[in-house]
Amino acid sequence: MSDGSISDYFTGVAAKRLAAVDAEPESSNQHEVTGSSPLRKILGDVDRKLASNNGYKTTFIWVAQENESVLETGFVSWYDSRRQNKRRSEWRLYYQGNAVTKLMQAGDFLFLARQPNGELLFVIVPRDSELAAGMFWLFNLEKPVEEKFVARRP
Repeated sequence: MSDGSISDYFTGVAAKRLAAVDAEPESSNQHEVTGSSPLRKILGDVDRKLASNNGYKTTFIWVAQENESVLETGFVSWYDSRRQNKRRSEWRLYYQGNAVTKLMQAGDFLFLARQPNGELLFVIVPRDSELAAGMFWLFNLEKPVEEKFVARRP
């Protein structure tokens, strides 16, 4: 029996402290998380839009405590919202609203993990949850100080 490694389950992981514009649709009228270059290392530089059915199949999970969680399945899109501007790109992760995303709040942590099959885990851990430290330890990530992604490829 193999002991396994986290890299057996994920090809990359990124985490971010969510800003109001990421988590609260009334703050931006959108369902998007602002990307950054660490997330581009995980998802790449190719637009993956829902409209063309090239979005990422995603499992959304909100977990606050051991027995307190919500799970949904769906899709996310990854695209450069300024692809027409050759000098400046602005990558965004578009998500469809669901029971998990409705629970997100500014300050919560998003862990986005890419699996070897290309599917994503979109895990939300409330900012006050004891699980946040464990998630950062599990994925060997530094806790983000700002509202930007930190990432690693196992």
